[in-house]
Amino acid sequence: MRALKFTIIIAAAAIMISSCGKKDSLPANYFSFKGKNYAITEALVDKNIIDTAQGLHIDQYGFLSVSGKDSAMFLIAVVDVQANSLTGNFASYDDASTSVRRILSMGFYGGSLIMLPSKELYFTGLGGSIDIALTGSDYSLKFNSISAGVYSLGGSQYTAIDKIEGRYNGPLQTAVITASKGKTTGMIGIAK
Repeated sequence: MRALKFTIIIAAAAIMISSCGKKDSLPANYFSFKGKNYAITEALVDKNIIDTAQGLHIDQYGFLSVSGKDSAMFLIAVVDVQANSLTGNFASYDDASTSVRRILSMGFYGGSLIMLPSKELYFTGLGGSIDIALTGSDYSLKFNSISAGVYSLGGSQYTAIDKIEGRYNGPLQTAVITASKGKTTGMIGIAK
């Protein structure tokens, strides 16, 4: 009888210890906002190439978190009018910024926002950054305290609500879209 009680106590302790460790750990790929972590269940990137004299490139990343009936989405677009390869660090500015290398808050070919399960919608603004690295077909992205909030009607005033943190490591479903003088072509693939 003593052996049975001892075994039950040891089993209960093992369960409590293992569940405590899991409770505090973050998913491998996630984004967080307003105190909640969202595990990334799907991810993609649209590589938009706008055929202008500058050869403008915009990469639009999309991260989806689905848990039961709830879903959250984080979209983030980066632009650099002076480079064809969009890797490295991109700072977040407000929508009025003219920086040539940045997170694109709102635009025709991309934008950066987070939508929560409650359908609350927040756009990125001044503050934070994203680090992007590409090794073969594997992406490594780190979301560094990216400010997200609301813009006034007309976009002249920005009010920060919270910061987006997180990371993604792995392949992405990829679409390449080229737009030039009224003609658009596309190609979709999965990086492996």
